[in-house]
Amino acid sequence: MKLINERVLIRNVASAWLDQYPRARQLRDETYLKLHTLDVETATAKDVNTIIGNASWTVVPHCNECGASVPAVVEIGEEPDYESATAYVCLACLRKALALFTEEIKP
Repeated sequence: MKLINERVLIRNVASAWLDQYPRARQLRDETYLKLHTLDVETATAKDVNTIIGNASWTVVPHCNECGASVPAVVEIGEEPDYESATAYVCLACLRKALALFTEEIKP
């Protein structure tokens, strides 16, 4: 289980790039080198998007329960992969889920 927001995506973008393109480091891939040298605590999504050429690496997944596009979600389940059992859930839906448990255990 992990939190995903824009800052988390930015902090992990260089390693995610290597996961996607494992030979990037050996080939001295220009995109990887630029991502690797970013100050991940101050860089913006726009900075990353400019390096990569699109916004797909900095977009927070939408909530799989309500469908909302939100600033942060929690990833639950298996590590994302083809046909993995992974869900992204927003704070509002997590609160609703917790309320279900709370109602169920009332005396």
